[in-house]
Amino acid sequence: MFNSITLCFISFLGGGMIGMGTVLFVQGAFYNENKIEEKRNQSQINE
Repeated sequence: MFNSITLCFISFLGGGMIGMGTVLFVQGAFYNENKIEEKRNQSQINE
């Protein structure tokens, strides 16, 4: 009983950390893409 609860808790923590890492990674990738596009737009406006 105790082992199954511990295993479930550890797997829950592991899955949560993986999920958060994936979300943060995706958000960071989109944020960087938007920054690059903004720089391109600014350079086109300056020209």
